[in-house]
Amino acid sequence: MIFRCNPKVLDSKIDEEVAIMSLEQNHYYGLEEIGSRIWEILQESPSTLEELCEKLIIEFEVEKDVCEKETLLFLNHLLTEKLVLI
Repeated sequence: MIFRCNPKVLDSKIDEEVAIMSLEQNHYYGLEEIGSRIWEILQESPSTLEELCEKLIIEFEVEKDVCEKETLLFLNHLLTEKLVLI
């Protein structure tokens, strides 16, 4: 699966965090450091879970299995909220 940001979502970087506004859901979301980084990577280029984790493992020095599990949970939440698309 390749994940990409929903083009109908507005975002803005504030310090190290990203604020997202879903026009479809009429809801605001604040992403902390790692969530913000995932969002930035997806903005640069649609990515698979594996591609995301390759970058996150290096940047945040996290174990591969932990990264995959936590990133997939986060992506599923973004999918549920229609912030990302497959």
